[in-house]
Amino acid sequence: MSVTEAMEEGEEEQPNLGDEAEEIGNEAKQVEEEYSWPVIRFDVPPHRAYHFCHQFRTPSNPNNFLKGVKWSPDGSCFLTSSEDNTFRVFSLPENGSDHHESACDEDSYAASIVVSEGESIHDHCWYPYMSASDPVTCVFASTTRDHPIHLWDAASGELRCTYRAYDAVDEITTAFSIAFNPAGTKIFAGYNKCLRVFDVHRPGRDFEQYSTIKGNKEGQSGIIAAIAFCPTHTGMLATGSYSRTTAIYREDNMELLYILHGQEGGVTNVQFSKDGNFLYTGGRKDPYILCWDIRNTVNTVYKLYRSTETTNQRIFFDIEPGGRHLGTGGQDGLVHIYDLQTGQWISCFQAASDTINGFSFHPFLPMAASSSGHRRFGIPESNEDLSLGISAPKRFKRNHPQKDLPYDVVEKIFSFLPIKKVVQLGTVSMRFRNSWFINRKLHFDEDFAKGRGREEIMWILNSVFRHHLGSKIDSFRLYFNHDAMESKAESWIRKSVKKDVEELDLDFRQGKEPFQIVSDLIDVESIRILKLSFCELHLPLKPKGLCSLNTLVLRKMPASEGLIQTVFANCLLLENLELLHCSKVFHLKISTGKLKRFRELKVVECTDLSSIHISAPTLRSFFYHGYFSKLSFNGSLPQLKDVILCCPPARSCLEMVRTRNLLLNLVHVACLTVSSTFLEGLSQKYEKGDLRAMQFSLGNMKELHLIMDATSFCNPHDISSFIRNCPCIEKVFIDLNNFSFGCGYYWEFHAKKKFQEDSQPLKFEFLKYVKLKGFKFERPELELVRLFLEKAIILENLALITPKNRHMQFGHVDAQVYKHCFLTWRASPKAKIVLYEKDSSSIVPNHLKTWC
Repeated sequence: MSVTEAMEEGEEEQPNLGDEAEEIGNEAKQVEEEYSWPVIRFDVPPHRAYHFCHQFRTPSNPNNFLKGVKWSPDGSCFLTSSEDNTFRVFSLPENGSDHHESACDEDSYAASIVVSEGESIHDHCWYPYMSASDPVTCVFASTTRDHPIHLWDAASGELRCTYRAYDAVDEITTAFSIAFNPAGTKIFAGYNKCLRVFDVHRPGRDFEQYSTIKGNKEGQSGIIAAIAFCPTHTGMLATGSYSRTTAIYREDNMELLYILHGQEGGVTNVQFSKDGNFLYTGGRKDPYILCWDIRNTVNTVYKLYRSTETTNQRIFFDIEPGGRHLGTGGQDGLVHIYDLQTGQWISCFQAASDTINGFSFHPFLPMAASSSGHRRFGIPESNEDLSLGISAPKRFKRNHPQKDLPYDVVEKIFSFLPIKKVVQLGTVSMRFRNSWFINRKLHFDEDFAKGRGREEIMWILNSVFRHHLGSKIDSFRLYFNHDAMESKAESWIRKSVKKDVEELDLDFRQGKEPFQIVSDLIDVESIRILKLSFCELHLPLKPKGLCSLNTLVLRKMPASEGLIQTVFANCLLLENLELLHCSKVFHLKISTGKLKRFRELKVVECTDLSSIHISAPTLRSFFYHGYFSKLSFNGSLPQLKDVILCCPPARSCLEMVRTRNLLLNLVHVACLTVSSTFLEGLSQKYEKGDLRAMQFSLGNMKELHLIMDATSFCNPHDISSFIRNCPCIEKVFIDLNNFSFGCGYYWEFHAKKKFQEDSQPLKFEFLKYVKLKGFKFERPELELVRLFLEKAIILENLALITPKNRHMQFGHVDAQVYKHCFLTWRASPKAKIVLYEKDSSSIVPNHLKTWC
């Protein structure tokens, strides 16, 4: 388990560190010295400074795991909690000034303090003015099951005092969350439907109690699982509840100010932004961190994704001291970094191979700590076999058996795994031989069908549905040749629908004719995700079901205008629509007047498409692949941030005109991927005898990904002219592939001179990263490189990737000449120029290349 991660600095200068001190008394005084928070290169993967693993595992508890980590306010140490009901304090050697990377098979050093609790740990927090130079302030508070709140000495590990709350029958009741107020004079503790406030200076059973439910049963119900105070001393605090709500109160009288709804799971983590204007909330089994503007709480500002859909663990996130970025872990072992000003994903890095449940930034050093692990169940060993035509893996690693684990618990876990995996795991014991009878994920997709004939697949499917005893099916995926077997396929679908299936993925591309889907077959309320391939779907004008549908994917099938309008008129929770290689789509009209959640539209290679009309104020992502159609927007799209437009060379001048009209609707886009055809449509054109360039400005553009088509006539001037109109551009990716700038007479006698003239006053003030893929050292390519090096005044990285099918050979003289040219051209002394034979650069476009 990895506990600490060091973050790369973007500046070489050491920051001026400030000191915090607090005198506890009637007149508290805080002294802070200003310091400059170091600039961190989040695009560069951090290196690990310290690693701790073995001291958490003992022969008596081999499955112990970490549950969280928090830095002390003065940054001198960090505190971890683990499944073995133990706190450990690790001191940072000399404030991390001489850190080194230890071997993976040993710990960097041992914990300085180990504190054992009697029961499972619910929550813990540091005293806000803790300072290693003042032993009186070196304390942290904890709450555990069936125990009072403890105040521990972080220097000696001794118990300072306890704060006890009693229920109606005079028994100790347990707090589920705790937090010190900003002044450090009170401890706020969360219980079931109430908050209790303890005076730090008066241990014992004295407290003030505030109910979160009012007399009219309004307010915040459930267990209060998270508490956070506004850092700007505005007197506000936020509480998160297992009832999926977040409440904001006044600290002085606990007056309820707001109730926030929107989390999909119980709220287990809340944190204010550094300026106190925004609140970030995360929930259990909820993949999104929600951002709220506390000045306008009607809707969320944005959502930040993390992989937490299937875990009951508390996954902590943290905001860096500078207040610009947020870091969070997840089940995938990755730490994701987000820009809080835009809500955009910045980068991620692999912190561990297990669930990252805790992440904490150091209060002033460019470091962070992460904790990882999750609860594992031992499975008894056995060598029994299972049929069903699915073989077990050749090597299966088993944990030691755990005698006190009920079989029904393991069987319940198996029910949530894909059926292929369940059958394989069932070979470990006769007891689990028939676990697939209650399986919820019936995935018979293309991967399952590989190497199996149609008769074998039919036999397996018939066996599964004949013996299935579960009350619910979460997802049913089918890849099947339905020719002369339509009734069989329909019976499988009906059986899954009867068990409230939520995801239905039907792929009939193996058949000769489309599979006919009648309306009553899928017209149910349980379906949330519907994916159809090579089908014909017939829906009534007002279907009875599909009210919960949020994702619709249609592949290689007719998608008439009537079908699309029926979906938009009745599926009010729809968020994503994908039309892939669909036919009979002549006039696509996307009108989402009633839809408040519609976010993403993808249209790929719909050859019959002649026009697209979009009226979707909430649209955030638009991906289009195919010839330019007549595309129009009704009103502005203020939330449109991601656009992919990949089109083959224009078939007529009319398509170039459409390109220019489309540009007017991209003013809010932050990330754009286009083909060179798009730039051709924006090149200079003769109007009334004069050669004129189109006037536009994409002020919000941060990233451009340009894909050059081998048959296009795009030249370096077209590229520079477009980037010039993106004043805030930060990243440029150009895929040259097999493209060569065939610069003919137009370039030599006109565009080249114009390119040189326009480059003189040009400055790319925000451009940091440039990547040219397929770079062949041709003269026009070198002109582009020179342009970027001379005009990007803060350029940090220029990556040149040579083609895969061309072996570039340079002599010593050639290499020295190019090196001298590049160093002479660059305006930014920090710019790194790297030549790759294959694309191993860490800088990658945000958009997936599979959509281009």
